[in-house]
Amino acid sequence: MPMQISISNAIKGQVMASGGNLLLDLYPNAALAYSLRRLSSSFSGSPIRVRRSSDNSEQDIPFDGSGDLDTANLLAFVGSNDGFICDWYDQSGNSNNAFANSAANQAKIVSSGVVETDNTNGKPTSVWASDKYDLTNNVLTTIEYYNIVKIRRPNRTTNTIITIAANTTSPRILTWSPSGSGNAYVSNMDSQVTFGSSVLQSGYILDTYRQADGEMFLFRNNAQQGGTPNTTNVGSTLNRFGSRGAQFTTGEYQECILWNDNTYNDRAAIYDDLDTYYQ
Repeated sequence: MPMQISISNAIKGQVMASGGNLLLDLYPNAALAYSLRRLSSSFSGSPIRVRRSSDNSEQDIPFDGSGDLDTANLLAFVGSNDGFICDWYDQSGNSNNAFANSAANQAKIVSSGVVETDNTNGKPTSVWASDKYDLTNNVLTTIEYYNIVKIRRPNRTTNTIITIAANTTSPRILTWSPSGSGNAYVSNMDSQVTFGSSVLQSGYILDTYRQADGEMFLFRNNAQQGGTPNTTNVGSTLNRFGSRGAQFTTGEYQECILWNDNTYNDRAAIYDDLDTYYQ
C-alpha cells in the first residue's frame, strides 16, 4: 500500500540548497518534480527510465554534462526503434517516482530512432497518447500549493492535459479539456471549478496555485486565466501524473513540479526559469 505524504510536510528540509543555481537549489522543498532537464544539483540520478520497442528492455537514461537529457545515450540504447518512458524519477528528493507498468500507458520519447523534440524550443519532449503514470507515494492535498508544468497542446479538439490528480475523477489540480468539454481549465480540489477556457493550441507554461484563504489562480504563459475560484479541501489523495479517473493525457510534457505551502510567492522567478530554458 502506498505511503501517504502530506504536501505541507513532504520531508521538508531534506532538499536544501546546495550552493547550486538550479531551480530546486533556489526553490527547494518541492513535493515532486519530473523533468527532462536537471532541476537540482543534489539529485544524482537519471531523469527517466526508457523501454525500447524491439525487445522491451529497459534502461535509465542520464543527464549529459550540461544537465540536459543525454540523447546520445538514449539513442545508443533505443537504436532505430521506438522508445517509451516507463518511469519519471522524482528530482525533489522525496523519491516519489511516477511509473507506468503497462506499455499501453507509457509516453513516447523516441520514434523510429529519432528523439521526440518540441517543435518550438527543439528540446526533448514526451509525446502522450492517452497515457498515465501512478505515483510511488500518495500526496495529500493541503490548502496551499503551487504547480507548474511545461506542456504542448497540438490539437484543441482532441488533446487533454492533466497535471497531478487521482485515480478517481477528483481531486485534480488542473485539467485542460478539449473542445467537447468547452476547452475549459478545470480544477477539483473540493468542488469542481473552472478558470475560464481557451481554444488555443501550442506550447505553454501553465502554473496554478491556491492561497491560504482557498483562493485559486491559473496562469498560461504568465497571463492570468479566468477568475479566482475558492476551494478549501485538504487531506484528499493525489496519486496520478497525467491522469484523473479514466481520463488520460494526450499531448506533450517536458516538465511538471509541485511545491508545498506558499512557494507561489516566488512564482515570477520560477516562471522566468522555465521560460528562459524552454524559450
